Amino acid sequence: MPVRRFVVVDAAGKYALAHPRLQEYLRAKIRLDTYQERLLADCAKWKQHRGTYALEFYARDLARLGHLSLLYELISKDWMMARRLQTNSDMAFASDVRVMIGAARQEQPPNFVQELRGSLVLATLGTQASATTPDTLAALAQSGQSERALGIAALVQDPSQRARSFALVAGALIEQGKLDEALDALTISARIARNIGDRKQWQDIVDSMVQPLQRLRAAYRNVMPEEEVAAKVVRIADVTGGKAAMRNGAIATAAATRDDTKQATELMRIALPLVRAGLTAQSLNVVGRVRDSAKHVEAICRIARELLEMGDVKAADEAIQSAAAISRARCKTRPISCQPHAQSLWDSGGQDMHSRAWRSPRSSGMPGSRPRFCAHWSRVCSNPGTRSWPAQ
Repeated sequence: MPVRRFVVVDAAGKYALAHPRLQEYLRAKIRLDTYQERLLADCAKWKQHRGTYALEFYARDLARLGHLSLLYELISKDWMMARRLQTNSDMAFASDVRVMIGAARQEQPPNFVQELRGSLVLATLGTQASATTPDTLAALAQSGQSERALGIAALVQDPSQRARSFALVAGALIEQGKLDEALDALTISARIARNIGDRKQWQDIVDSMVQPLQRLRAAYRNVMPEEEVAAKVVRIADVTGGKAAMRNGAIATAAATRDDTKQATELMRIALPLVRAGLTAQSLNVVGRVRDSAKHVEAICRIARELLEMGDVKAADEAIQSAAAISRARCKTRPISCQPHAQSLWDSGGQDMHSRAWRSPRSSGMPGSRPRFCAHWSRVCSNPGTRSWPAQ
């Protein structure tokens, strides 16, 4: 019977038994003590051979088998350099230090000296990582050292800086075509953002994630259907759209701003990340709080322009229809012209987008010139039932 039926290998070339229960069965049937001691003896010579297994598992094996004095001795500058050369970052060494700290805590009584020593080592690693700015890590990733950049980012102590570091490194990974790795980095950034309580820090993280997420969506659209793209980025989009409590608090604060211009600006600052994350309806709800009717129409057209730039013609249509409905309801006494905004939409890509979405403007009824386009969108804002884009 072929051995490969019982053994699996991961992407990194590491082997394991195909099922945990098979491992338990073999452990009960085969006396492993002799083999285990020979394996540890070989791992103890890691300075000579730098074997992959020794570097990867020696610390964990020592902790699991209770050889704590050897474990405490292992965690040293030499071991740190060996792990750094192996993985091109300090993440692996930090993981071994955490193993040591856990083992020290489980001693009876707890070994506070070794626990404190390990904590100081982690703090030192974190301080060194925190001294590296997110932009520097992005440059490091762009130079082809993305693994090292991710490792340093993971050790950054400040959660906000750590999240922004992962977001900027994700942007570099997208440029290199490493889409799944970029998705993982953005997911980590999103996970950190969920636990941020400070509104400004949360907004800074969201701002750093929006552009990479938008580029990741566009890159994924080239290789898979839109439904699969949405499923992949839904967890990230939820965060860039905002935690509900945080977002609602920010909206309430912005909406209460007395100055109309400042109020519209603050609400748009919240709405733009939403639309870029694919949350168009929520974005429209936010700008719906803009008091000044002219600024409200301008905000809606800004959202439609963002949607056109993202290539989402259908969503742009829905946005302008919603804008028209709200505008008509709020502007019965003082109609507002959408002509300037329609011109801006056309200049920002309306012509290109509608012609790419429907190949024949004539057959679709879509106005094919700038004046006709602008006049048509102006009618949408003033006449109920007018469609800004024809049905496909």
